[in-house]
Amino acid sequence: MWKRRLSWLIIIIAAAFLYLFSNESVTLALLLVCLLSPAVSAAVLLFSSKKVRVRFESAEINEENIRFKVVIDNPGILPMSEIEIPVRCTNLRTGETDEVMINGSAMSKNERAVFIRTSSRHSGRYELRADNALVMDPLRLWSKKVIVDQKLSLTVMPKIFDMRLNVTNSAASMIDSEQYSRSRKGIEPGEVRSIREYVPGDPIKNIHWKLSEKTDKMLVKELELPVTDQIIVMLDTFTDGSITEDEMDSIASVYVSLMIALLTEGLEFSAGWIDPAGSRPVINKILTEEDFVSATSRFLAVPRMYQNSAVDLLGRELPDSRYAHIIIAGSQIPDDLDMLANGGQVTLLLCGGESSMTVGEGANIIGFGEDSFEDDLAEIEV
Repeated sequence: MWKRRLSWLIIIIAAAFLYLFSNESVTLALLLVCLLSPAVSAAVLLFSSKKVRVRFESAEINEENIRFKVVIDNPGILPMSEIEIPVRCTNLRTGETDEVMINGSAMSKNERAVFIRTSSRHSGRYELRADNALVMDPLRLWSKKVIVDQKLSLTVMPKIFDMRLNVTNSAASMIDSEQYSRSRKGIEPGEVRSIREYVPGDPIKNIHWKLSEKTDKMLVKELELPVTDQIIVMLDTFTDGSITEDEMDSIASVYVSLMIALLTEGLEFSAGWIDPAGSRPVINKILTEEDFVSATSRFLAVPRMYQNSAVDLLGRELPDSRYAHIIIAGSQIPDDLDMLANGGQVTLLLCGGESSMTVGEGANIIGFGEDSFEDDLAEIEV
């Protein structure tokens, strides 16, 4: 800016010399124009609005970066010929932070759309914040700060691919079907699994009174546990630090594409992830597209974790869960994966896994590559 001021000062001095040596009305008019122009330009800046509105409207992702559409709104009656607005962009999922500059102008009582590009190219929930802007006069000789104070979050979706599901009879059945867990006991009236002696803590309503009278022993009915929720899809954000942002994108693509495939098949399911603040599972029932959109915007804001995998937490926090099939998308093979099956089925979709394998009873691992997940997971069984 000081270079422009110096250049304008030279112009004024040159105009003054012309007037001194020629002393004509033309040179006088030129001198007055040179003197008054900076003053008028400064007045336009001085009386322009002290606040500018900024709206972040949309985001587009490509292989190189992310482009955000920004609308600049000048509420004042004087134009803002040039505006510079620094915007801090933070990907809440990957932790990437970038600062980009909005350069534009805004006429009086008018809006103007501009685009900014970040160095990040990864999906996630982006937090965009602009605090102040620098507005310059038409001649770009002076500047002043104006208030923006705008903060907004936008979701940048991962790549979605066509995942075809091999729907088994169990998954296709109704929620209130006559399926039962193969290992866990129930608490509601239903089919009797077995008869055994009463132990303290057993529900009184489960006592088999007639048989107890005949045998002179207190006997209880051990009931089957109905499978009330067929499928849960979990995102495991646990990592030992070796996972890259590109691998996180691949896992997110698999997770989102699987949910879309389940919705397309008309299957009711739950989606979950680990809340990093409370280190507890967050479970959402997905019945509609609105449920899916809401869940997606939330899990894309969840950062990676360096302790407590989804499997470990599910085993501790959801001991009474009744899922016929638990599907987990992640990058680590947790210990005791087969224990989570607990009579049902567990499938781990493993980023970086080379092949498929079975781990214990009811637990399967299906590997996929960072760049080949569309082919590796073109079809899975639920």
